[in-house]
Amino acid sequence: MKKLLLVLLLGWMIISPLHLDNKYLRSDSFDVVTIKAGDTVESVASRYAVSPEEKQELVEAICEVNDVNIDSRMNSGRKLSIPVLKTDSSMVARK
Repeated sequence: MKKLLLVLLLGWMIISPLHLDNKYLRSDSFDVVTIKAGDTVESVASRYAVSPEEKQELVEAICEVNDVNIDSRMNSGRKLSIPVLKTDSSMVARK
């Protein structure tokens, strides 16, 4: 019983940092955005997310997918991949 508990605890510790609860990180569809002067990861995420909670998840996903930090300076012309969610009939871009 102790071994099973230890295995479960170790498995959880390995998987939990992977943000499996972030639906954007499980997406296989992406929109490509070209950064303009003054854009930030948060301002781009605001164009897609409809709630503060969704925006925070999308910010985390954008940072992870594009290997940027939330505080990173974004140069004009840079392209970012934005994970988008699918509905039954089409992708949801929520702009």
